[in-house]
Amino acid sequence: MVVVRLRQRRLTAVLTQAELAQRAGVSEATVVAAEQGKRVRISTVRKLAEALGVAPGVLTTEASPTAGSLEDGP
Repeated sequence: MVVVRLRQRRLTAVLTQAELAQRAGVSEATVVAAEQGKRVRISTVRKLAEALGVAPGVLTTEASPTAGSLEDGP
């Protein structure tokens, strides 16, 4: 899955790549790769989204950038 809005959301949250990686439980290299538009696993997208407090679709090409946060719920 291609993550298209990760960097924007990370910067809005005032996090470094290393800080986001630590919060999400992934490597910093994974965050870098995702921000560069490389494909990442859906499980990784979920971890990154959770660490940023947004729904996974917010970070991908599958939803608009204004989609709700995880707290919005179904």
